[in-house]
Amino acid sequence: MVRMTPTGDGGPELPGTADVAAAVEGDEVARQRVLAVLHPLVVRYCRGRLGAGPAADEAADEIGERVAALLPGTDGAAFLVAVYRLARDVTDSVEDALAGRGSGVRPRRLRVVPGATAAVSVLSRLPADLRDVLVLRVAAGLGVADVAALVGSSVETVRVRQHRALVRLRARGQGAAAAGA
Repeated sequence: MVRMTPTGDGGPELPGTADVAAAVEGDEVARQRVLAVLHPLVVRYCRGRLGAGPAADEAADEIGERVAALLPGTDGAAFLVAVYRLARDVTDSVEDALAGRGSGVRPRRLRVVPGATAAVSVLSRLPADLRDVLVLRVAAGLGVADVAALVGSSVETVRVRQHRALVRLRARGQGAAAAGA
């Protein structure tokens, strides 16, 4: 198993273009630097989508394995977008498994954490584009420009999607509170 091991404080930063290019060319030191920078971001993204616990950690490990395999021969400019899409696909698979809709990632070891199902349920009600922006901005702690680069849209579009996601969640929360009163 390839594990993306963090170094430093794990703050939200993206791997440098030079490191990605060198890693794509097969430089093992650059590959390790890229994986180390991506690890905390991937973990935050998974925990934001799946809740803290074994399902999120297992998804992050799976993404780490796939990212390591993805590096050689990847177009360096599109690398971060490919990582984001890979993370989205893996977490979608785990969400399906938690909801009983699919096999998920390594289902023989997948365990449901208390609260994770509720978090997945709330986030899964959002359209994918809104949910992903919200998770990357709030859970992963990325800046607007970084999220825009990852999802392949403009900074303005990211801001609008985040706003729409929060408005929808707020409306659902108020609707649920009114129904329970």
